Amino acid sequence: MLCGRLTLCTLVEEASFSLRRHFSSRSAALLVPLNRYLNTLIPRPSEVSGATTDLRLKPFNNANFFASLKAHGAALPFRSSTKQREFYERWLRTPAFGLWLARQEDVVGRTLENARPTGAR
Repeated sequence: MLCGRLTLCTLVEEASFSLRRHFSSRSAALLVPLNRYLNTLIPRPSEVSGATTDLRLKPFNNANFFASLKAHGAALPFRSSTKQREFYERWLRTPAFGLWLARQEDVVGRTLENARPTGAR
């Protein structure tokens, strides 16, 4: 009977791993267009080296994000571009998006501050 339980445990563990991998993949795909657009908001190196004020991301603009999404598409499959847009419109209104964006702003801000020449800090 112990062997039967081990087999069941192995199947459960494999199913759990497959499920985690699936949702991790979907989460990464969801973020592809957001990360692509976010990269356009990061100041260029020339802006960083001459900066005398706090460095930060340029403001997130929904209209510009949707223009980028339309031009480059998404990694997630959608039945139509309308469904894709509706999905991201809903996502941008969630607290999870706000938390994600705040985290990205923090990471980019710290990175930019560390990239600034020592005398300019």
